[in-house]
Amino acid sequence: MSPALLSAWARLALGLGWVALLVLTFGFGERESSLAELEDAVRAGEVSDIVVSGGLSARGRGMATVELHWREGITRYSATVIEARPRRSAPPPQRLDGADVVVGDVEDRLARMQPGLTFHREDYDPPGVSTSLLGTPVHDGAAMALLGLWGSTVLLLVLSPQPWRATRWAWFWLMWVPVPLGQLAYLLLSGPAPGMSPPREGKRLTGGQGFLLAIAAGLAANLMIAVLRG
Repeated sequence: MSPALLSAWARLALGLGWVALLVLTFGFGERESSLAELEDAVRAGEVSDIVVSGGLSARGRGMATVELHWREGITRYSATVIEARPRRSAPPPQRLDGADVVVGDVEDRLARMQPGLTFHREDYDPPGVSTSLLGTPVHDGAAMALLGLWGSTVLLLVLSPQPWRATRWAWFWLMWVPVPLGQLAYLLLSGPAPGMSPPREGKRLTGGQGFLLAIAAGLAANLMIAVLRG
């Protein structure tokens, strides 16, 4: 098998891997939410069961992380809050490390909003590996799959014949656009693909141009993600 054909099959396999990860993350994975959104759903009667992990013991003092997991219809959500019972009279901060701080018991707070609410306790098991996919946190197995796909795509860039449309350095910089936009662009445009005509002969995107384009595309992508996430 020629290097070009081997590269084409590898690009196809990696492209399918990225698409599968996207489908699993956004179609079946938990969506990151907030305590405020959970409280709105509880008041509206859209949530009947909440899985709770972590938190302080019955007589504990200080602060502890609480993970909340629930469903609204077929969609699963999660939120992280900080449960606080201060040892001193000074009030705790309203937010800590990006999470809402709740003074007192989180379950009691939510139960007052809907007396029939059911809570299920689970041991708190913080994720070992975490990263993000288009602004959505992914953990453990999904995070390892993402890192594996990322590394495999870079390895393919290094080992494959000269790519179309841009130099290797240009494609490398473009892979730093929010994952997996740059990776999918490389896998689709850097060589022969069904329905894609070869590029015109001429200059390819240089490493410097790719670096500048990656900065601009990254800013635009992050802005769009922020707008979509509200």
